[in-house]
Amino acid sequence: MSIHLNWEDAEKTVLRQTFDIGWTLQAYAHSLEAVYGMTATAPHPVRLLMDLHCANKPAHSYTGNRPINDAELTRHLAEVVLVYPGHFMPDLGCPFTIVETLEDAYAHLHIQPDLVPQ
Repeated sequence: MSIHLNWEDAEKTVLRQTFDIGWTLQAYAHSLEAVYGMTATAPHPVRLLMDLHCANKPAHSYTGNRPINDAELTRHLAEVVLVYPGHFMPDLGCPFTIVETLEDAYAHLHIQPDLVPQ
């Protein structure tokens, strides 16, 4: 899979969405469904860390059965932090912050990088 999801902290308050080279809009749509599933049952606000620092520009074609609705699938998020979005800017339904590096994202989210699971 070209997009991975992992909790960044034991309390499950930050979910990291890591985009690899070669990711597609269809993979993005599938990952949003997983984001929705993981955050919908959380008893507290969840922040999403979209790590695009290794990603390329997505393919322009999408072959899904329905349009991607970022705002609908991210409605359980308190905030999204985008790491170097480059050419890709999702249509988010919550506050977002753009940072240059993963370290900047950790600082913004108040996460200790050496404690973050890999």
